[in-house]
Amino acid sequence: MTAVDAKKQQWCLYAGFGFLVFYMLGFVGFAGFIPATPPSWGPAEIAAMYADRYWGIMLGMLLCVIASPLLASWSISVFVQMRRIESGSPIYSYTQLLNGALLSAF
Repeated sequence: MTAVDAKKQQWCLYAGFGFLVFYMLGFVGFAGFIPATPPSWGPAEIAAMYADRYWGIMLGMLLCVIASPLLASWSISVFVQMRRIESGSPIYSYTQLLNGALLSAF
């Protein structure tokens, strides 16, 4: 592996930290999904909560969508390293690649 390839993979690994920051900022900070609603709340209270937080939820979910490519970059970097060290059948590295792709899509 050349120094340029190592630098690219290092940036992809840093993208994992960026994903965590953006995702948590969107999910917790703007959308306010943590802490979860109490189980004792009824349908009217849940609906009121979503109505009150409408724009916060929209902005939070937009940040989560923006963070998804960062997760994909991180997953590919992990896949490349796993594929490099895995001998024989590369089942685990391709499982990592598939899981990373599905997780970043959803």
